[in-house]
Amino acid sequence: MSTETVEQVTRFKKLVFPEDPPAPAPVAKRPAELVLHYHAVPARAFDNLCYSPTYTHDAHQLTHQTRYPSMAITHHYWVPLMLLGWGADPLNSMITGWHSWDTWVTVNSPKIVITIMADLPNMNLKLLQGPSTHLGVPDGWAMDTFTRLQRFYGAAAHRGDGVVIIAKLRE
Repeated sequence: MSTETVEQVTRFKKLVFPEDPPAPAPVAKRPAELVLHYHAVPARAFDNLCYSPTYTHDAHQLTHQTRYPSMAITHHYWVPLMLLGWGADPLNSMITGWHSWDTWVTVNSPKIVITIMADLPNMNLKLLQGPSTHLGVPDGWAMDTFTRLQRFYGAAAHRGDGVVIIAKLRE
């Protein structure tokens, strides 16, 4: 083979089989979501949980159990709902809890759940009924989310349950 042919073959091989393949494009990760998990816990179990020396650990175990009624709300909904209801104590207590056990666990005792439900009729709901597209969420979401929470807390109050709220990051 001539020198010229060898150079052409070498260039072709480098073109087809590069020594350093291109690095794969980085995969865009979704930002983590902070999800609030609500668990309605019967009063006796709630009291046992409160007096347990490992109450925070025991509370986290609730997420693995299905014996208590539960629901979850992602931060796309509970954060704007809190912003809309800023200063409305029953709503804020309902969303994020009245008493904090640690950074990730807050609770509403059975008495607080009943108090929240008693105070809700006095709350001004007009902000939750209006359009909220400026918050980046569809219209009607605030009232829907509030209604879900109200039903959950109403059932818990009717049974005399406390509510344990566990925040978890979902990636």
